[in-house]
Amino acid sequence: MSRPEPYTPVGALRAGRLIETPSGLLDLATGSRAEIASRVVASTSAPAWRPPAPGPEAVPDLPDRAVVDGWLTIDWLGRWTERLVHVATPAAEWQKDSGPVPVAESDGDVGVTRTDGPRAWCRLAAGARAAGLVPLHLSCLPYVFQAALPVHEWPPLMVGLPATALPPSGAPLLEAWLQRGGRVAGLALLRGLPPAWAAPAVPRACPLPAVWPATTAGAMARVRHVRRAWRALPAAPICPAFTWIPPHHGDRTRMTHHELLDVTALLEEATRDEEALATACRSVRHHTQADHAAILVAQGGDARLMASDGPPGDSLQAWRPLCHADAPEAVASTFGWHAVGKQALEAGGWLFVCARWPTRDAAQPRQALLPVFARLVASHVRPLPPAVVAAPGLEQTLVGDSTVMRDVRTQIALAARAPFPVLVRGESGCGKELAARAIHALGQRRHRRCAAINCAALPDELLESELFGHVRGAFTGAATDRAGLFDEADGGTLFLDEVGELGGRAQAKLLRVLQDGEVRRVGENQARRVDVRIIAATNVSLEEAVRRGTFRADLFYRLDVVRVRMPALRERREDIPMLARHFWQDCTARVGSRARLEGRVLEALMRYDWPGNVRQLQNTLAALAVRVAPRGRVRVDDLPPDVRRLETAMPYLVRTGLDAARREFEATFVRDALSRAGGRPSQAARDLGLTRQGLSKLVRRLGLDEETASTRLP
Repeated sequence: MSRPEPYTPVGALRAGRLIETPSGLLDLATGSRAEIASRVVASTSAPAWRPPAPGPEAVPDLPDRAVVDGWLTIDWLGRWTERLVHVATPAAEWQKDSGPVPVAESDGDVGVTRTDGPRAWCRLAAGARAAGLVPLHLSCLPYVFQAALPVHEWPPLMVGLPATALPPSGAPLLEAWLQRGGRVAGLALLRGLPPAWAAPAVPRACPLPAVWPATTAGAMARVRHVRRAWRALPAAPICPAFTWIPPHHGDRTRMTHHELLDVTALLEEATRDEEALATACRSVRHHTQADHAAILVAQGGDARLMASDGPPGDSLQAWRPLCHADAPEAVASTFGWHAVGKQALEAGGWLFVCARWPTRDAAQPRQALLPVFARLVASHVRPLPPAVVAAPGLEQTLVGDSTVMRDVRTQIALAARAPFPVLVRGESGCGKELAARAIHALGQRRHRRCAAINCAALPDELLESELFGHVRGAFTGAATDRAGLFDEADGGTLFLDEVGELGGRAQAKLLRVLQDGEVRRVGENQARRVDVRIIAATNVSLEEAVRRGTFRADLFYRLDVVRVRMPALRERREDIPMLARHFWQDCTARVGSRARLEGRVLEALMRYDWPGNVRQLQNTLAALAVRVAPRGRVRVDDLPPDVRRLETAMPYLVRTGLDAARREFEATFVRDALSRAGGRPSQAARDLGLTRQGLSKLVRRLGLDEETASTRLP
C-alpha cells in the first residue's frame, strides 16, 4: 500500500508541542490556537530563571489569555530569551488547582495517571515536553497524522484524554498511530478542562490515512501496552499521588511514575486474587532487588502467608515478629536483613509486604519501597477466602519451590474451594494421596472425616461391601449389618485411589451415588441419602480405558470435573535437593543419626530419573540412613549403583529400534520444556523454537496431549 501524501498546510513540529496549521500555531496539549511571546533576559538573571506557573497571572497585560508553557533559549551571540506559549482561556477556568505535577520521564512503558484542572494538565504537559515527550490532547491526533514529519520519526507522545473520551472511541486512532511506527509513553485522564480546549476537526479535503496492519513485533507490543494502559486508566492515581522522577541505577528509595503505574496496571489485569498477589510479589522482588519477597495478612491472629516469590529459607520465621501494627519495620538475622511495609485493610487487619536482603547495606536504599507496594496491594487486592489463605501450608505438605509445584499448590487451593468432584492424575509415587488430603484439609468439609480406599487392592465383591456397606445375611460371612465408607464419610470426603481399577458393577453403583446422592447397601432394597465429596486418583489414562470399554464414559465425565495433575519427579528436578533434605532430616531423626549429605550427593540425586518418583526417593534415603555411619558425611559412593551414575538415566537407550528411541527422546525433551515453562504452551513453544500450533501437533503426535492437557479448574 502506498503511503498517502501529507496534508501540506500542516507543518512540522515546533518547540516540542506546537504544530503549524493554515490558521496559525496549534498547541497540541490544549487543542487551542497558540501564540509565542518573547522577552530578553539578562545574562546575569538567566541562571536563576524558572518557568512561570501556568495560568493568566504570567500575562496580566493580555486579558483572557493564559500561559501554558515556557522555556529559556540562547542564540549564537549568547543572548538569552524567554519564550512563553499562551492560549485564549477565560481567567475563571483557572480557579481549580490540584497542586504540583511531576516531571515525565519515558522509560519505554506506558504509564497512566489523572489530572484535575487546567493547571495540573499544563504542568504535566510542560514536564513531558522538557523530558523529550510530545504532550498531546486526543483531539489533536488527526493533525499529527497529517504533519510533514513521518510518524515513526515523532518523539513518544504523552496523550491526554478528556473524561468524556474514555469509551474506546479514541483507542483505534491510538492503535493506528502505533501500527505505523509511532510511540506512546503515557496516558493521562483529564478532568475539569475548559470546554474550548479541543482541536477543530480536520478539513474534509484531508481524510485520515487507513489503519495499516502491524508488521513488526515491536508495533504489536506497543499496541498491547496501550490497550492495557487504556483499561487501567479509570483507576489511575491522581497526580501528584506519586512522584515522577528520572530512573537511575543507584538509590532506589523511590520508583519512577511509570514503574508504579505499570505495577498498578498489572494488578488490574489479574483475573484472580491469587494471580494478583503473585504478580505483586514478583514486582516487589524485581524493583527492590531482594532475595525473597512475600505478602502476609494478619486478621485477628498470627500473620498468614498469602503469596511468596523466591527461595523461602527461614525468612517466614524472621518476618512473623514484624507483622504487627506496633512492631519494628526491620530486623537482622543470620540469613540477612528482613524488612516489612505495612498497610491497614478496609475489611480489618493489616497487610504486610516483606522482603529479605543479604545485608543491611543492600537493603537500606530499597527498603522504603515496601510501604509503597503495601498501599498498592491493599487497594487492588481483596482479602482471600479462608480456604485460600490457608493454602500456603501446602509448602510443608507438598515440598518444592519449582514453577510446576507452585502451580500445583494453586490448583489444589482452587479445587478446595469448589464443591465438585476432583480427579487427581499422575504417575505412581508422585503424591496423589497427599494432594487429595490437602484438598480435603483446605475445603469446607475439613471438620468431617476423609475416608480413603484403594480400589485395586480388593476384589469387586469386597470392594462393594467396603464402599456401600451390607446387611446381615447379604453373603456368606455377613453376620451383622455394616456401614460402608460412604456412610462413614457422610458430610466429608471419600478418596478413591486407583479408581480406574473399579469393576463394572461398582462403577454403576458409584455413578448412582454421584447422580442422585443415594447409597444402597449390599442386600438391602432401601436407598439412603448421603452427602459426600468424591476425590478420585488414577495413574492410568481413563480416556483410553473409556475407548477400550473397561471404564464407563458417563462415570468418567462425572469424576473429571476439576482436574489436578501431579508432576513426575523428573519434571521438577530443581525440587530434588529440597525434598532430599526434608526426607533426610526425618529419616536421620528416626534412626538417631547425625550424618550429613554432601553437595555431590544432591547433584547425583538430581541426575537420576526416579521412575518411582517421590516415594522411591524417600525409600532410597531411608535405606541410606540405616546403612551409612551415624556420623560424618554421606558420599556419592554410598548411593545405590543405579542412582550414582553420572549420566541421566535414559530409558529410550534400552529400547529396540531407532524410531522408538527418537520418539522417547522427543517426548522427554518436550515434557521438560513444558515443565520449565510451568505448563504454559506458548512459552514452551518459544523455548523449543516452534509455533504454538506446531507444539500442539507435536504433543498430539507423541501422545502427550492427555498428560499435558491444561488443568480444568472452577
